[in-house]
Amino acid sequence: MGESDWIQPTEETTRTVIARGVAQLIDYVAYFVILFGIAYVYFVAVNPRGSEEALTILAFLSLLAYNTLFEAYWNGQTIGKRITGIKVVDRHGADPSLKQALIRNIPSAVPIGGTLAVIAALVAMASTDLRQRNFDIFADTYVVAKRGQAASERRSDDDDAEGYEFQNFGAS
Repeated sequence: MGESDWIQPTEETTRTVIARGVAQLIDYVAYFVILFGIAYVYFVAVNPRGSEEALTILAFLSLLAYNTLFEAYWNGQTIGKRITGIKVVDRHGADPSLKQALIRNIPSAVPIGGTLAVIAALVAMASTDLRQRNFDIFADTYVVAKRGQAASERRSDDDDAEGYEFQNFGAS
């Protein structure tokens, strides 16, 4: 990916809350199709008497792998992010590393209440200028709209975002 393709995280490019929600719904559908295939192989071909506990652990680990591997190796995007025109980037606008993708996706492997997780993510995004969830902050990653896409959401603010510069918080 050339430097001109990189998308700097700014207040304007990180206005992606609605697109992130839609992308997550799309990813859940894609993930469940994949999980169904894994479950079929596991119960039919590998271990017909397999335990449900083993499948549950496999499900959470495969969700972590789905998000992490797509974001690390597919231009910072999962299937849902690609469809909605958003992507994960590091502070410089480059694709995330495998380590960064893994760190930001740790919550997907933790089976906590869905509503609680959504509320916590929304509170975290509302608390930061560049709309980062807690694990995005830990991973130093951002979700941005790709150029020319998700424009209606980016323009939904009345603020003139052209004057904003990305601030490199604490980096040397």
